Amino acid sequence: MDPASTLFEADHGGLRVRVTGGSPSFLRQVNVLSVLRAVRERGSLSRSELRRITKLSRPTINEVLGELLSAGYLMEGADGNRQGRTGPAPRMLRFRAELGHVCGIDIGANKILVKLARLDGEVVATVRSATPKAGTPAETTRRVRNAVRTACTEAGIEEAELRQAAVSTPGIVDPTTGAVSLAPQLRDWEGVR
Repeated sequence: MDPASTLFEADHGGLRVRVTGGSPSFLRQVNVLSVLRAVRERGSLSRSELRRITKLSRPTINEVLGELLSAGYLMEGADGNRQGRTGPAPRMLRFRAELGHVCGIDIGANKILVKLARLDGEVVATVRSATPKAGTPAETTRRVRNAVRTACTEAGIEEAELRQAAVSTPGIVDPTTGAVSLAPQLRDWEGVR
């Protein structure tokens, strides 16, 4: 790839991002993800540290931070660790992992596994139950819902605090429709969305 045509390049923990073109909205999304990932991975950062890590310009950092701060994903506050330092305290940015939770659901031939995690990836609850042997998709779905409720109760959170859920099943899911097109280990699951 021609380095002269590269608009943006960054290395984030082994994930290399290189953008050579695209719409301004796409570039904005890449910038937002770069900033969010940097703050999330490092705990807290000042704006100058963030500029150094992401290699984004000051105006871009300020624009992205405005968006993330107003959406509530980041908090900004004074650095409490000022021993031996002079001058004004830098404003530190922190990812708000407590803002919500995500749910991972694995529906297998023999088990249903539900994991709840904070937005920083810390797992706060795990529930495992058996997949109904001769169950219909509706019965399996009821068991999944019960497992999610149980996990929420164990974690001490309301279901409304779940920001996103991802479901995996054995077999093939049609990427266009989202329907299971082949699931030999789960009876009658073809066509389930």
